[in-house]
Amino acid sequence: MTSTVSLPQTTIPASPGLALGRALLTVVGVLGALFVATWLSGAVAAENLPWVGYGVALALVGGALALLVHRRIFDRRATAHLGNDPRLLSMRLQGLLGLGFGIKVALVLVAVFVLRGNDVKFPQLAAFAVAFAAASLVAQLTLANALVRSASNSSRSSSS
Repeated sequence: MTSTVSLPQTTIPASPGLALGRALLTVVGVLGALFVATWLSGAVAAENLPWVGYGVALALVGGALALLVHRRIFDRRATAHLGNDPRLLSMRLQGLLGLGFGIKVALVLVAVFVLRGNDVKFPQLAAFAVAFAAASLVAQLTLANALVRSASNSSRSSSS
């Protein structure tokens, strides 16, 4: 006796590029607002503020690069040969998410080595690293939320 597992059909946004572009714009808006709020609140010393900006900017670059990898999640042609095998689909998803994370880790490692090579002092390096980590987390949460909302909106519109 064999049992088969049927996956629920997920609806892919009609134009994944547009959904990803909106997600990236949302991230830019959220991180920009947080950076301005940090600057206006005086929570960061003035000499460290540029380093916070560099960390936020690098997190944006990392988020955009990871988003280019994550858009493959919506590519029907790339998953057509996998069928409805949940194990293969989940392995592919984990691989894409891991690659996006690897891109961010590689970016921050290269940046830290470049900064250390240019004799950047520890307080500035710490400001950069903490800003990158915080901005990267906020970017990841914002991107995930925007993509889920986009996918759910397209599934609602296609079921109507």
